[in-house]
Amino acid sequence: MSLVPKRLVQSRFVRDAFTLQVAAGITALGNLASTLALAYLLGVELQGLYYVAMAWYSLFYLLGNVGLNSVAVTYIAKAVGARRDDDIANWLAFLLKATTGLSLLMFALAYFLLPPVAAYYGEDPGQARMLGEWAVLLCLLPIIEVPRVVAAAAFQGTRQMLYLAQLENAVEVGRVFLIIAFILITGTAKGAVFGTLAGGVLSSCLAIALYFRARRESEAAAEIHKTAALPTIRQMFGAMGKVPLREGLPMGIRVGLNRNIDALLLDSVPVLIMGMASIGGPATAAYFRIAQRLLRMPLMLLQGISRTAVPAFAELSVLRDGSALRRLFYKATIGGGAMISSGIIATVLVLPWVVDHFFPSGYAEPVAHFSYLLAAGFISTAFSGVFESFYLATNQVHIALRIGTVLSLPVLAAMYFGGVYFGPSGVAIGLSLGFSTGIVHHIYIYRFFRKRNWNSKVKLAEGGAAK
Repeated sequence: MSLVPKRLVQSRFVRDAFTLQVAAGITALGNLASTLALAYLLGVELQGLYYVAMAWYSLFYLLGNVGLNSVAVTYIAKAVGARRDDDIANWLAFLLKATTGLSLLMFALAYFLLPPVAAYYGEDPGQARMLGEWAVLLCLLPIIEVPRVVAAAAFQGTRQMLYLAQLENAVEVGRVFLIIAFILITGTAKGAVFGTLAGGVLSSCLAIALYFRARRESEAAAEIHKTAALPTIRQMFGAMGKVPLREGLPMGIRVGLNRNIDALLLDSVPVLIMGMASIGGPATAAYFRIAQRLLRMPLMLLQGISRTAVPAFAELSVLRDGSALRRLFYKATIGGGAMISSGIIATVLVLPWVVDHFFPSGYAEPVAHFSYLLAAGFISTAFSGVFESFYLATNQVHIALRIGTVLSLPVLAAMYFGGVYFGPSGVAIGLSLGFSTGIVHHIYIYRFFRKRNWNSKVKLAEGGAAK
């Protein structure tokens, strides 16, 4: 590949990453605003109960999400590079079909499984029933948000990051407003659940509107520059009947298992363990979740890098330039990691003051305590933002899955038994150790690059297209 295309790819990567990082920053502020609102409107006990319900929803969502979005984005980007309009429509149809089916399946499972599981949380039977009801209602969200998921994949795959940022920013602001509004309207904690669902409706409506606008622009650009255009809604639905799930589902399952093992272990599961009456309870889960959210604010900037890396790495794989891929990988990993680590350290230093001055009394000490225990693990995570993109581009997802599976059991054991024997602090320490397992991925990727002559062009992942 000539020097000019390399520069174009890399400069566009930086521009797209910056766009999504700004959007992620707004999302982080939205999370902070909703966290503050819940603390004052609900109190720590009901706030913790809501977080536990959200954790159960997240668990079922991640089980049903099986990496379909990343697979679709990867192959949409390859179709754009090859100017295959039909393949763009096919992969969006695949995502629409598979996401709808899996979302319905996960809701059915949640409907039957979550109410009895909720009995392990809280000594009050009424509180347990409330938790089960909230968790089941929240599991409607993936069904409601199918249009948003498809539109976001279309924007990301065709690298229309401004539309993606607009969608996510508007949704986040609307979600915070609706949660607060529904709590005030209903006068109960259940309003937070209704507000979350209303935010999902808003996100899908806005996604459809933005998609129509983006499609018109892409169609005009295609006529001038002879590039690929976004399909019409009719084209997308027309392809649903003929696109087989087997084209992308196996890869999606591998990607999803790899991603979701980490997400479940390092996000949802700790809250579920912490919220158990025998270990901490809803109030402790609230303090823990707030510490997680505050430390995650700098990490959310990684989304701009990681989500931009998926189409950027896919384009490089089409060009078969392994040397450019290696350089871009290390730039994204080291540069992004250094930036995010600085943000995490700054957050830990100011966090006690922030919580003491902006949250209700009694929050500062436990939240600060958990943040100190989690800080090292979050810093480690800062350097792992583009792992998934690398494994996708090089057809190494099966390796990532093996690594994640092998590491998951000791991490889960560390969190659970840490909680049983050392209480909530043990769960936090186990989680921090879990974050640090990313070093294994670094070792594998380093050896992968060294083992091949990556200073010359090599054949990377070919990819396919749904037919």
